[in-house]
Amino acid sequence: MELKYPQGQEPIASAILEFNREQLREKVQKAEEAIAQRIEQLASDPGNGHERRALFDGLDLLRSAKKRPPGQSPKRRVKNRPAVDAAPFIQRVVGSSLLRK
Repeated sequence: MELKYPQGQEPIASAILEFNREQLREKVQKAEEAIAQRIEQLASDPGNGHERRALFDGLDLLRSAKKRPPGQSPKRRVKNRPAVDAAPFIQRVVGSSLLRK
């Protein structure tokens, strides 16, 4: 599958699927920087509302990733799990047609 908005979605996905807490911090920081840069690029074009919404949703996911203890899902701690539950992100991406078929 190809991402519709790869400049923002790739670093977000990389961060929220990270198991290692130190690497998670680095990836979250890189994703936040990539999102900020992309939002700046889109600021002059009002026709990119869907992409901007996806970027802001991604920022929310990154904030959650930073707050959650390593390997812990919202309900219970499971060894070798991503730092956040990726299911809502994947569902939003697929459910809102952010992926090209």
